[in-house]
Amino acid sequence: MHNGGVMGIVARILVAFLVAGAIGCQRAEVIERRSSGAEGNPVPPIADVTGQWYGKAKPTNPADKEDARLAALTAGAQLELILDKDGRFKMTMMGTPMEGSYEAESEAVTLKIETVMGQRIDDPNAPAAFMLQELKEPIEGTIEGEGKTLFFPGKKDKPGEADMTFTRDKPAQDKVGPRTVAAAEAPLVGEYVFDDSYAPPKKPRTGKETPREIAREKAQEFSRNMSKGMRLTLREDNTFQVELMVLMKGSWKRSKGELILTIKEPKEMLAYSGGEKPEMRARIAPDGRLLMLNDKSGQVDFALKRR
Repeated sequence: MHNGGVMGIVARILVAFLVAGAIGCQRAEVIERRSSGAEGNPVPPIADVTGQWYGKAKPTNPADKEDARLAALTAGAQLELILDKDGRFKMTMMGTPMEGSYEAESEAVTLKIETVMGQRIDDPNAPAAFMLQELKEPIEGTIEGEGKTLFFPGKKDKPGEADMTFTRDKPAQDKVGPRTVAAAEAPLVGEYVFDDSYAPPKKPRTGKETPREIAREKAQEFSRNMSKGMRLTLREDNTFQVELMVLMKGSWKRSKGELILTIKEPKEMLAYSGGEKPEMRARIAPDGRLLMLNDKSGQVDFALKRR
């Protein structure tokens, strides 16, 4: 299974994670908002929440089988949140970029998602519009530990929910093993991110497209948008890590003009791939970019550039 297959797996996981409510439908059961006019109950000073935050997600209901599976798939995946001084936020949740507005008052913080992967959640014509509609409900949380922690709880009575906890502490990086790369592989070692400047060729519209062809085009657009949060790290011990909704790890090698990524973790991905070992391939461009290939068409879906 090459890139297209892995993208399909990740898309199904993304749908499961979003629609189940792990992101869009999180609400605190009780968030106390202290009234400034209540006698004897003064409003505490609002902590400065602006800046960079790093988070982790864990299942709200550990005993639930769906929660346990999602936890296994997303274990180790990073969440990043940036709150600016103008009331806007950017969040990357396991490689999925989101943007919107936020409010902080007293001990409460509320995130209102407006776009996911560049698509407005209120756009009925957006790819996967049915899924984006699930994200209209605000995400409510609390400011804890004198402003050092942001906590967004999931619903305890709903399966597939996740609690999110953010702190200022940057996560530690994995240790790299002994150098094993061949001479031809050494130039590829490094970090890569989505390349916005590369646009794969599109067939011009004729007006005679079938519903299936239009649906396929929307699916490709959704796949490309989903890839915008992708981050790939190729290490000198021939291991890699790629964050694309799920944190995937495995081994990599160069075969002639191609890069081959063999995914070994998380093992739970095999449940979505029919037991076939997930694999991604990329054509190595002369300028060093990685042109990610679709396993069905063999065409380039998107490109990655050095960070």
